[in-house]
Amino acid sequence: MKSLITFLLLSLIIHKSFAQITGTSAPTTEEEYNYLTKGYQVQVSEGLDMKKGYQFKDVGTLKQSNYEFTFKLLVREATNEIGGILVITKSLMWNKTYHFCIPHGNQALTERYWADLNSWDRPISIAYSQVISALFGGLMTEAYNMEKKLKN
Repeated sequence: MKSLITFLLLSLIIHKSFAQITGTSAPTTEEEYNYLTKGYQVQVSEGLDMKKGYQFKDVGTLKQSNYEFTFKLLVREATNEIGGILVITKSLMWNKTYHFCIPHGNQALTERYWADLNSWDRPISIAYSQVISALFGGLMTEAYNMEKKLKN
């Protein structure tokens, strides 16, 4: 029971931290989701300009096993809100690249994201789970440390 309460408290801290960074963020839209899963790749390969009204903030790149995962925040310039998270996954063994969007606040898009993930085979799924777990652990630690600083 104590671990459940701790988890719920930390979830609340993360939600508050996210809200402080982005304000009250509107959910990921269908247009943003499609841009991150399809349009971004076309933009880069064709040398096109960035989608108007948006910018990317690089989070970083992590390598796990035979895969490289790059994370970018799609930020709405007018409101400084996060529209979604772009995950560029490259198989170093097969030289294949995947573009995923981690949406927020939109259950239908979250289900599409989960369906996209289900298309992966076991090795890439394991590597992705390990990377996401490491990022989540770091985020939880940051949120906890931010909460401590705010209380002092």
